Amino acid sequence: MRAVAKFFLAGTMISIMVAVGLGVFFRYVLDSPLYWTDELSRYALVWMTFIGGAALVGSKNGHAKLDIFVERMPPKNKRAATFLAILIETAVLVLVFVGSCILISKSSASSSPAMGLPMVVVYSVIPITALFSLYRIVMSFRKTLNGE
Repeated sequence: MRAVAKFFLAGTMISIMVAVGLGVFFRYVLDSPLYWTDELSRYALVWMTFIGGAALVGSKNGHAKLDIFVERMPPKNKRAATFLAILIETAVLVLVFVGSCILISKSSASSSPAMGLPMVVVYSVIPITALFSLYRIVMSFRKTLNGE
């Protein structure tokens, strides 16, 4: 899964570099701007942010967290705090998933102004990464149950 995420991250980074490079070249050298380059680079950055956060940072449990209190707890309380954190994270991700599905259903007829790209394509990264993160949490929960 990480290899697929890295592939998509590389693809989004390349598309951002190409789009921005073309935009600068056409705007300042040819004096004929391409209006779709800004939009493409913006949407690619959104995809890169969500995929990077869910697949790479999340898979290594690298999101920012305040664990100074958990580290000072006795082992029994550490486990309870970990379970509580997993439950809260799960609830937030379920809300994000449901909210993004509502957003997608309401924007199914709209398209981006410059490229005419259906906004469903742009917004679909949100539920995809939410599902991936939920899967990661289930695996983390299983590890916690097993005492790992």
